[in-house]
Amino acid sequence: MKFKRRSYDSQGMTLRKPKNKLTDTMLSICIPAYTYVDYTAEAARSILMQDVDVELVVVEDFDLLPPNHSERSRIGEVRELLNSDPRVQWISANTRRSIQKNWNFTVSQATRKNVKVMGADDRLRPAGIKALLTFLKSEPDIQFLGHLGTIIDDQGQVVRRMSPYVANRETVYINPDESVRLKLQQIARFREPACNVFTKNVWDQVGGYSEQFRFCFDVHFNTRVMASVRSALISEEWCELRRHQGSDGAKLPADLALDELEQLVKFSLGLIKGGATAQDRHHGEAMMAYRVIELALARCDGSVSQALHFICKHRARISLSPTVLSKVVQTLYRRLRKGDVQKTVATPKALHRLK
Repeated sequence: MKFKRRSYDSQGMTLRKPKNKLTDTMLSICIPAYTYVDYTAEAARSILMQDVDVELVVVEDFDLLPPNHSERSRIGEVRELLNSDPRVQWISANTRRSIQKNWNFTVSQATRKNVKVMGADDRLRPAGIKALLTFLKSEPDIQFLGHLGTIIDDQGQVVRRMSPYVANRETVYINPDESVRLKLQQIARFREPACNVFTKNVWDQVGGYSEQFRFCFDVHFNTRVMASVRSALISEEWCELRRHQGSDGAKLPADLALDELEQLVKFSLGLIKGGATAQDRHHGEAMMAYRVIELALARCDGSVSQALHFICKHRARISLSPTVLSKVVQTLYRRLRKGDVQKTVATPKALHRLK
């Protein structure tokens, strides 16, 4: 298959710049694609099918796939897709980097005022970009935005919809001084990276994604950003987030994740102006309990007993009063019943025992 002529940078990476000058300077969508050939095609199509003027930046490492990998035969097709649209800037980096360095490199290639980073396994919903651009243009002072997404499974089928950030309020505006407290209260969560938009200036201001954390480096980035600029949360579903066992978060050791979460809570408490109160620390404990549930769901392989065993094993890290334990069991049952996990769905027998 023939490709149009490309230029090369000093590191030998294949670069493909947009062919035509783009007229809008509002939004760059960045995909650190790694070796996800099929997912990248799906994500890119979900963006390029929308008749909007955005910049799509894709940094891929497709050539690092093993010679016998099933997706190798489709690399040319995906690159042709990326090469065919003037809105796309794609880079065939084929360089192994840490996830933080890869995300920072991808964002550094963006040329627009606002940046959205999304995984190759995620998608943008039809008309989602138009709605997002409309909001950004109407709120030029907002430097960090969080919206909602729909959870999908590995086959792209809907698993569940996210609940609104605040009941009966479509948009919530947050000042830096109150942001961390709202974060600990699980209100200003900002969800997954694909649900976020930030200005490139603020990304540069906080130093991008830090390697201080591995499991929750994106949450660490969000916390630093929201503590420094005015933010907004809008309860509109503009993307689709995929749950699958090949995702990065599902592969990391649980002890690493729990250690980092404890550090993140301490870091967040330290950002509160005037010092953290007893209530702030209580909210931090509740946030930790919620994250333990998330980890249990991701690693229980659909088994209720395994999920509860995981939580009991890490009992010392969280406060499990009878009231909290009741909520934990209810959450486990609800999430497992819907298949809202990164591995297999619980069996009917296991669900019946829990019920």
